[in-house]
Amino acid sequence: MTMAGKPTVFVLDDDAAIQEALSILLQMMNLPAEFFSTVSEFREVYDPSRPGCLLLDLRLPGDGFSLLKELSDRNSQLPVIVITGHGDTETEDEVMKLGAIAFLEKPFDTRQLCGSIRQVMDRQRQPDLDGVARIDRREPPDGG
Repeated sequence: MTMAGKPTVFVLDDDAAIQEALSILLQMMNLPAEFFSTVSEFREVYDPSRPGCLLLDLRLPGDGFSLLKELSDRNSQLPVIVITGHGDTETEDEVMKLGAIAFLEKPFDTRQLCGSIRQVMDRQRQPDLDGVARIDRREPPDGG
């Protein structure tokens, strides 16, 4: 199985101001992005064969945490960067066990977020021997 298309950053956050800020940031990084306000909107268009990463707010309509668990249960190869305004150590531990590659609290450090996104996108542009980009979710992204 090969992944088709250019890696896309999928942003799932119901805060319009966060979406706007991330839109500007991702444009500056020259990365394609798609924005969703609810888990159901994302599920309607999500295609597991598309490369990219998911920026996921945990507290939004449809429950971001349950989506992360669902992706983990399905052994999804979509790397997830969790962004939340309600973070604590216990929550961070839970999301990392479910396969998130980074956990950032709002307001997040833009350099750290850019570094995490860039690492994921760079790895997906360098496919391994069978043609599928793989992400080692246990290796923390560098800070920038």
